[in-house]
Amino acid sequence: FTSTDMVFYGLDFSKARFDENGGTTAFVTPATMQDKYFPALNELMVNERKKYDVAKAYKKENVEYYFDLADERNADFDVYKSFVDDEEMVNLSREDVDAIAKSYKDAEHHGLGLIYVVDLVNHQRNTMTIQITFFDIDSGETLLVKKVRGEMKGFSIRNYYAGGVYRVIKTSADSFKRWKKSAKKK
Repeated sequence: FTSTDMVFYGLDFSKARFDENGGTTAFVTPATMQDKYFPALNELMVNERKKYDVAKAYKKENVEYYFDLADERNADFDVYKSFVDDEEMVNLSREDVDAIAKSYKDAEHHGLGLIYVVDLVNHQRNTMTIQITFFDIDSGETLLVKKVRGEMKGFSIRNYYAGGVYRVIKTSADSFKRWKKSAKKK
């Protein structure tokens, strides 16, 4: 966390669970979410960096946005298994998050990495939970994982989800200093 540089890998939906009893499932298929909206959300974070400012939120001077790996993972899983009944809406385990971080090794980047591992999307409550994951790119070791919930709001499907991401960034920015202190103690 002392590094002023970081690589942000974007939103990873590959292990997310969506409540199938409401929300977008009434308007679009899971395949449409995977093919259209997952890439659109990552693209939005790149195109509107000032609004979705992870550099400012996590006190970094230089943040490279490299979403290729997240986009590949988001396109390459069975999205239909992600839309589940209420009883299957449980948070990812730390082991699940650690495995995702290990999969983000890439030869082009080194140092501190950040992934937003999308965990739960609850349309009935209009919330999304993201496991904010800081990790060492070279070793794949997770350095800090914090679960943050954001209220989803917006006038289109993309903006509805983006509203949740925006609130996660704002909430986590307020908590980052405390997280950083607790990570140093370990």
